[in-house]
Formats: sequence, structure tokens, C-alpha cells
Amino acid sequence: MKEEGFYVSFVSLIATNEFISFMSDGRATDTERNVIVDENLKKIKKINNSIIFSVTGNAGAGKILFENYHSYDNTNAKKFAENIFNDVAKGATDKDFYVLIGGLDASNNLFFTGFDSQKTMHLDFIYPLNGDVRFGTSGNLGNIDSDIIREIKKTVAKHNRFNVLDAKAIQDKINLAVAKVDTTVNTRTFHDALLKPFYNM
Repeated sequence: MKEEGFYVSFVSLIATNEFISFMSDGRATDTERNVIVDENLKKIKKINNSIIFSVTGNAGAGKILFENYHSYDNTNAKKFAENIFNDVAKGATDKDFYVLIGGLDASNNLFFTGFDSQKTMHLDFIYPLNGDVRFGTSGNLGNIDSDIIREIKKTVAKHNRFNVLDAKAIQDKINLAVAKVDTTVNTRTFHDALLKPFYNM
């Protein structure tokens, strides 16, 4: 498959103080010809027990990052994110893509960050605080945001906990909702999670 002109979406993540959960759909689309070229393309990669990252947008750029991730410092997720960000900010690629990176920093705290290859002015690291639940996506969720918050609160209230399986179930619902309104997204999902050391689901 020649990924150069293909477009890929969608990725979501849910982060807590104890874990971070990534999910992607599997569709790649040739937007110029308006045809689906792949239904089973995984857009997330778990490098080690400290880093998960995803790439959406230009599939060619995603393939390059996936194949060359080892050229970036992967000691921890924060260094990895800074390396990729600096490379993109220097104009290492002219492709249009969006990166989401999550994992552990040098102090073993979970966080995530994301940036657009065309808008590299800031690199904000988002940390869950005081047991809260954060989420991010590679696309525009519109009104689905409030539904996610309600779903998380309902799960916590019912079971007095929120774990990776709960996050995955909600991400499945997010993906399904987006797939109904966005033809570049399908319901074939891929999931990966990273747990803080010594935390058990």
C-alpha cells in the first residue's frame, strides 16, 4: 500500500493517575478518489512500558514515525514527545498529521500531549490531578465531549472505580458515535493501555 496520499483517523485516549488507554479505528482513506484503501490499519504503537503514541492525518508520515521511532530518545514519554516535537518544529516533514503521545515521565507520572505538524507553537503536557480523568482525541468530537464526561461519572458512581476496561468500553462508544457521522472512521478498533508501575486493574 502506498500510504503517501492516504488519510487516517481516528484516535482517542483516556488518562487517569493510574493508567492511560489508547484506541484507534482501522480505516485509511484516499481522499482524492474518495475510496477506502484499508480497514485494518492500526494507528497506535506501544513502544515500551513507558510510551504509547499515535499518528493520524497523512498515512505516509505516520508510517515514517512508526518505522523510525527508535531514532528518538524513548527513555520516557516526555523526552520522546519533546524529540518528535522539536523535529517537526524544525520542518523535518511537510506532511499534515497529528500526534498523540502518552505515558510516563522521568518521575513515573502519567501524562499525555498532542500536536499538529502544521501548528507547533506549544507543547503542553496534560497530567491528571487528584484522581481526575482526562481525555483527548485526534479529531473534533463536537457534542460527544459532554457524553463522555457523563459516562465516566456514571461508571464511577455505579462501581466506585474506573479502570482500563471501563475506559475501553467508553472509547468503543466514542468510536462508534464518530463512525456514524464521519466516513473516514470505521468500527474496527485497536486498543492498547499503559499502567503506572505497581498498579493493578
